[in-house]
Amino acid sequence: MCETRWSSRADALNTFKSAHSIIVDTLEDLATDGDKNAKQLKLAIQDFGFMVALVVAEHVLQYSLALSILLQRPTLDLVEAASEAKTVIASFRRIRQADNIWQELYRDILTLAEKQDVQPSKLRTAGRQQHRNNMPADTPEQYWRRSIFYPMLDQMANEIEERIVVPKDRFLTQYLIPSRLNSLNRDMEPDVFAPFVADLPEGDLVTSRTELVRWRCK
Repeated sequence: MCETRWSSRADALNTFKSAHSIIVDTLEDLATDGDKNAKQLKLAIQDFGFMVALVVAEHVLQYSLALSILLQRPTLDLVEAASEAKTVIASFRRIRQADNIWQELYRDILTLAEKQDVQPSKLRTAGRQQHRNNMPADTPEQYWRRSIFYPMLDQMANEIEERIVVPKDRFLTQYLIPSRLNSLNRDMEPDVFAPFVADLPEGDLVTSRTELVRWRCK
């Protein structure tokens, strides 16, 4: 696991999902040998809700792999990062609307559960609930779709948009790249420097224009 790289998280979840039965057997052996935590861990990963989260998280993170790898490149610029981020966000929103994607995932979840003799289930609806939302649903399939699949897609899309795409006013600095400098006209210059006024000496746009003239000549 790596805290900063989604690709490492996706790989870790993929390995865990593939080896789920082996991990369960190993924990059972450890519990038999007297490991006090092994039995509790075994029960945790045999929980149907855990299996749903495992399969969904592994699948969703696969869509962000290309962006994750791109963000590690030392030559990456903000415009390119934002472009790929928009592609990932569009992918999340498309699969959210695609019933067949969720149905395929749910079949994978059922296969994982069947190997452990675990029956599909959903959390019960309580009259007073403080620690989680009472998700309205008639079936386990419907419940987990609404409580895990949709929220994860929405959160991933929102997080990527806020962190990478939203600072779009800074995208105008792409016109300072030599290959695009000819497209920068005088009317656009204040907009280019506006997001960085706080970083300029006393917000001095005159000096910035002087530097821009020098940059054009260079």
